[in-house]
Amino acid sequence: MAILIGTVLVAIGAGTVVLASLRKFSKNPEILWFGLFSFLYGVRLLAKATAFRLLFDFPQPFWLYLIAGFTYFLPLAGVLFVREIVPERRKLSNLIALFQFAFAICGIVSDAVQRQPESLHLANNLIVIAYSILITTGGIRKPGTLMASRPLFWGFGVFLLTVLFANIATLRSSLNFDPEPIGFVVLLAALGYATAVRTAANQERLLALDRELDIARRIQSSILPQSAPSGDGIRIEAHYLPMTAVAGDFYEFLRTDESHFGVLIADVSGHGVPAALIASMVKIAVAAQIDHADAPARVLSGINHVLSGKMQGQYVTAAYMFFDLTNRRARYAAAGHPPMLRWCANRRICERVEKNGMVLGLFARAEYEAVELDFHPGDRFLLYTDGVTEAANERDEFFGTELMAEELQAPACAGRILRRMSSWAGYDRGRSQDDDLTLILIEIGCVSGCDLDSGSQVRDE
Repeated sequence: MAILIGTVLVAIGAGTVVLASLRKFSKNPEILWFGLFSFLYGVRLLAKATAFRLLFDFPQPFWLYLIAGFTYFLPLAGVLFVREIVPERRKLSNLIALFQFAFAICGIVSDAVQRQPESLHLANNLIVIAYSILITTGGIRKPGTLMASRPLFWGFGVFLLTVLFANIATLRSSLNFDPEPIGFVVLLAALGYATAVRTAANQERLLALDRELDIARRIQSSILPQSAPSGDGIRIEAHYLPMTAVAGDFYEFLRTDESHFGVLIADVSGHGVPAALIASMVKIAVAAQIDHADAPARVLSGINHVLSGKMQGQYVTAAYMFFDLTNRRARYAAAGHPPMLRWCANRRICERVEKNGMVLGLFARAEYEAVELDFHPGDRFLLYTDGVTEAANERDEFFGTELMAEELQAPACAGRILRRMSSWAGYDRGRSQDDDLTLILIEIGCVSGCDLDSGSQVRDE
C-alpha cells in the first residue's frame, strides 16, 4: 500500500511541478508548493518501504538519513503552500517558514554530529502537531477566503487526526499501523481541489483582465487620428508602437483649414493603464485648444491648465508645431520634450530645435514660448518620444539622435529610423520594448524629387 500511495504522490507532485513551470501557470506559486509537498511526501513514503529499498543498492543508513532529511523539510513545503492560499496570514507563514528552514538545517547537522538519523524526531513530532493545530484553528474558516471551503477544512481535519494519532503513538511506543499516509491522501485531494479552484479563479480573472485591456486598447486606438493632414506640399507619416496593450504616448493633429494645421506629440510619465487614462485626458485638453491652434505657447498653456491638479503625481511632456503652408512658416514650442530634429534641404544640415518649458500637469502657472521657423521644399521635421532615443543596446548605450540625423537626410525615412532603432535595441530579435514609441515625420515639398547629398550634422538651435 505504501509503495502504491508513494508512487501516486510522486507522480502527482512531479507533474504539478512541471505544470507550475509553464508560463501560463507561473503566476500561481501555490501550484509549485503543492507539487513539492506531494513529491517530498511521496519520496519519503517510498523510502520507508522495505520492498522499494530492495530495488536499489544503497546501504541502510543512506535510507535512514534520506528519510530524516525529507521529514525535516516536508513541513516547509506545506507551510509555503498555506502561505499562498491564505494571504491574510502571509507574515505569520513567513516567520513559520523561516523557523522550519532553520530547524531542518539544525536537524540535518544534529543527525550528522550524533550519527543518528532523526535525532530531533521528538521535537519534529511536536512541531508538526503544533502546525496542524495552528493551521486548523488559525483562521482557516475565515469567511471570504479560499480556506473557508468545506472540503479543505475537512481535509485538514482528517490529516490532523492521523498526524496526532501517529505522532502520539510514536512517542509512547512502536506503531504497527501508520494511518498518516491515508490522512495525507485525503488532505492532498482537498489541497488539489483548493488549488484547482484558486487556479481556475485566477485564470478567469486574467481572461477578464485581458478582455478589458483589449477593449481599452481599441478605445485608445480610436482616440488617435485616423488620418493625417495631406495636400500639395506636405506629407506626414506617423508611427505609434505601444510597449503594452495600452500606452502613455499620444499624438494629435489640429487642422484649421487646408493650408494651416498643428501637430502635437505627448508622452505621459509611466506606463500601462494609468498613463493611458492620462493620455485620454490629454486628448480632451487638446481638443479644447482649437480656437488658438496657431499659437503653440497658448496651446501648451491651455493643456497644462486642464491637466494641473489632476495628475496624481504624474506629468506629461509634449511638443506642438503649427504649420502655415501659405507663408511657409512654422511655430514650435515644447514642454519638457526631447528636441525636434529638422533637416534643412537648402543648407544640407540637420538642426536640433529645442524650445522647452516646464512639463505639463505639475504647475498651473507654467509659461511657454514659441520659436518661428521658415521652411523650404525638401525640409523635414521629426517629432518623437524618448522611447526612441532612449532605446538601449546590450551595452546600455542609448540610440540617441545622431543616428536619426543620419537617416533624416533621405525622404520617407521614418520606417528606416525605426528599423535601425529596433536593430540597435534588439527589438527585432525578440527583446521587449523598454518604453512606448511614437515618431512623426513631416516632409515639405515634393519628397521624390529632392536630390540631397549624404552629409549631415547635428546642431542646436
